[in-house]
Amino acid sequence: MSKPARQTELLAPAGERAAAYAAFAFGADAVYTGLPRFSARAEAVNLSPRELEEIAAYAHSLPEPRRVYVTLNTLVREAELPDLVRSLALCEECGADAVIVQDFGVARLARKHFPSLRLHASTQMAIHNLEGVRAAARLGFQRVTLARELTLDEIRAIAKQAPAELETFLHGALCYSYSGLCLYSSLLRDRSGNRGACAYPCRDAFQPATTEDTHYGFYKKHNGSDTPGGLVFSMKDLAAGESIPDLVQAGVASLKIEGRKKSPLYVAAAVNYHRKLLDRTFKPGEQEQCAHDLRSIFSRPWTGLYLKSKANRDVIDPDATGHRGTPVGRVESSGRGFIQFRNGLPLEIHDGLQIELPGETRPFGFAVEEITLSNGRRVFEAPANTLLQVPLPPGAPRIPNGTELFLASSQAVKRRYRFDIPNPRDLHRRFPMDIRLSLSETRAEASATAEADGHALSATAVLAGPFAGAKNPEAMPAALQTAFSKLGDTPFELRKLSHEGSALFIPVSQLNALRRDLTAALEQALRAARERHIEKAIASLSLLQPSTFSLQPSAFLCMISKLQLQRMRIEINLIPEIRLVVFADIVADQRQGNNQGKKTLRIMIEDFQKLFLFIAGQLFLKISHHVLQYIHVSFRRGFEFQGLHEQRFVL
Repeated sequence: MSKPARQTELLAPAGERAAAYAAFAFGADAVYTGLPRFSARAEAVNLSPRELEEIAAYAHSLPEPRRVYVTLNTLVREAELPDLVRSLALCEECGADAVIVQDFGVARLARKHFPSLRLHASTQMAIHNLEGVRAAARLGFQRVTLARELTLDEIRAIAKQAPAELETFLHGALCYSYSGLCLYSSLLRDRSGNRGACAYPCRDAFQPATTEDTHYGFYKKHNGSDTPGGLVFSMKDLAAGESIPDLVQAGVASLKIEGRKKSPLYVAAAVNYHRKLLDRTFKPGEQEQCAHDLRSIFSRPWTGLYLKSKANRDVIDPDATGHRGTPVGRVESSGRGFIQFRNGLPLEIHDGLQIELPGETRPFGFAVEEITLSNGRRVFEAPANTLLQVPLPPGAPRIPNGTELFLASSQAVKRRYRFDIPNPRDLHRRFPMDIRLSLSETRAEASATAEADGHALSATAVLAGPFAGAKNPEAMPAALQTAFSKLGDTPFELRKLSHEGSALFIPVSQLNALRRDLTAALEQALRAARERHIEKAIASLSLLQPSTFSLQPSAFLCMISKLQLQRMRIEINLIPEIRLVVFADIVADQRQGNNQGKKTLRIMIEDFQKLFLFIAGQLFLKISHHVLQYIHVSFRRGFEFQGLHEQRFVL
């Protein structure tokens, strides 16, 4: 008998609490979110610990339980490892189903100290072939997020023999560089994408360098002149919806929507669109409408990237950046303060329109404050295919006839994607608890046992008597059950209640007090057990101490044409637990005959033993091409390295 096909997971972003509920409301099987630390989207709202517990409890309580994954997908510095351990502990305590990881050190700590957490390999690992998947599986990863740049054929070939689940991106923003390998933001602005702080310089406009601008390499940042240029690195958005059947057939376990910095409204529309594509439940004409909805909330132009062909070159949007919207018509007539057009979609007051202007990298947008029909009648809304006129705001640029208009915000769309947010007081992670009562005329003793995250817990509470005999002994078991089932905000739920001793009358208020004392003691035992586990994990860390020895650094000289900085300090974090510090001092060139005002850049390496772990030639090429954007580096001699071994790298 053949195995039933495994259902492909639809995975949605949840950069904030409301986005998680939006995703579940519109059909996501799982969400991925981040905490305030160690998230590759550090500028997203992210979740507090209580919000994470709440959302995980909600997901697991649904008739068809959903899943919650937490991104701990930045590179982690040595001094941050104790805090990282606490973040891993928090994920386990809150009931997260998996952690998404880039740093192999993070994976090792999770596997060693928090084995209940599933490990998912982040796309930041840039795993792009079968051997990479096999290596990740050997290290304990149950799922691998493949690099976005793969073709369908490559994904199929990997899936046939993959020893771990495969996840691929389905929709959302793209990096110009391979994820996890781009150092552009880090070296240019000291904001590393691998540390969750990418400044997105690839969205800037650039222009070709002239012969006088050779220190910029091939391109330099656009200065607003008439020199040709554009957004040469700005990617379109991935939109692989039409490839869903092929991805499912290939054996992909999870289809992922990008967007932890996007709004809950965007998440709702994106999940709704792709859920119906995945389930093939679109009604006639509905798919196009849902695509318009999604584009109107946030969208750059769409691309399938390389899924169907490596030869696809339609991946860059060189003319404009940011939210574009969905096409809604073209200007048929314009005048001072107004435009006239025939709308391809319904339009109403307070919707937003955008246009692209020649020479501008961001669209010009404005709100619809008034709608006038061709007969002069003003209306609140207009159905599709209506010739209408809307006013332009003061200071609006001249808009030529034929200019394409985009619907960039829609009140109707906002109404279509409403959802409820549950009361958080009802949402807690709960552990089964057994209670045994020993009753006598002089005292009532309650003992509780439970197991939470592998910790065996026990606690006792005592209520002093005297107590009178029960007038109705048959009612006592029900009264005890009612009193000890009221566990409210505690992390426990009553699994079994037993009692021994006399049938007594104990006032409900006293039974409630006994229950509160008992659960408080058990909670304290749980907190103490968790803290002991964390401290043990932290104590096991082999934290590197600052070097107490000194080495005479070698150096190499190179020429620069402009003196931009007196001193630079560059921190590069390329692999876990390795921190390379480079100091660059600009000093006067003392060589004979130098009277052109040129200077010498001397780069000195602080720790050669760490440098030995890198390929020095590649490292310095990255520095010369990216960090020193104002400096044209011309290497004059090799770099001599001394440390555990002697090696010479010729650059």
